[in-house]
Amino acid sequence: MDGVPEFKVWVPVPEDAEGMAAVHVQGWREAYGELLPAKFYDDAVLEARRQLWSRILAGSDAVLAKNRVAMDSAGKVIGIATVSPTRDEEPARAECLAVLYITADWYGRGVGEALLTAVLGDRPAQLWVARDNPRARAFYRKHGFVEDGAETVDADLDGFAEVRMVR
Repeated sequence: MDGVPEFKVWVPVPEDAEGMAAVHVQGWREAYGELLPAKFYDDAVLEARRQLWSRILAGSDAVLAKNRVAMDSAGKVIGIATVSPTRDEEPARAECLAVLYITADWYGRGVGEALLTAVLGDRPAQLWVARDNPRARAFYRKHGFVEDGAETVDADLDGFAEVRMVR
């Protein structure tokens, strides 16, 4: 690696929408695998995510400032992160880490930490994470988040459960 960074993190531009959508869906597939139905990973979902990111990236500077993208040295999107106001009825924190996905081949290489730091720094926040995703939960604990006892279970998704973590 000879002193050359393996990846870089910055505020995304509209041209990043397709790569961000691909990482979003691939991140779901790799993080949730058997936990979610296959329909979460199909071409229709990929197109919906592409349209979503295109709309977001066409937004205001204030909206863009809450998003980050990581790219490898070849210019391929390898990670995405977003912070938003909390939408919970009874929030634990005002800010929420809404999105943090990286591709599995970049796990353990500092991309997740770089994205988390870029969008949130060390500010208080909350997030929701799959109860059955021990890797992600360990990552968030390493960065100061703890489970606060709140949990949601989606009966429409065969009991898919998420736990809230706060910092």
